[in-house]
Amino acid sequence: MEPQKFYDTIEELIDECLEIMKAKGLAYSGKSDSFANFKRVAKNLSMSPYQVWYTYFAKHLDSLASWIREEYSDSEPIESRIKDLINYLFLLYGMIKEEGDECCGCPEPGTFIDIDERHDQSSRNFMRTKKKTDPILR
Repeated sequence: MEPQKFYDTIEELIDECLEIMKAKGLAYSGKSDSFANFKRVAKNLSMSPYQVWYTYFAKHLDSLASWIREEYSDSEPIESRIKDLINYLFLLYGMIKEEGDECCGCPEPGTFIDIDERHDQSSRNFMRTKKKTDPILR
């Protein structure tokens, strides 16, 4: 594909993703908080909003993996799943921005994250890191 055609395709894709997000966002979260669904479910399940986000994201990622393995049999075309994955990444970006974190608070490579049980606090505030030796990184 020629670069300009590719860029045009991506612009069209982003427009479609935004339309989907606007339509689904109202249904899931309402008008006042784009991340309300993640926060409500997190509180109900004693999880962080990021854990809830990952659960939703992983469902679509698993569908993509099935498609790659040529085992995908869903009524929804794979292109729709890809749009959902893109939108979930947009949502994650927004959640991070809401906290004022511009991805600079990520743990160092080789650091594992343990989540404690204080789910009522902001998810970033109750994450604590423990340095552990990672045999893969040795």
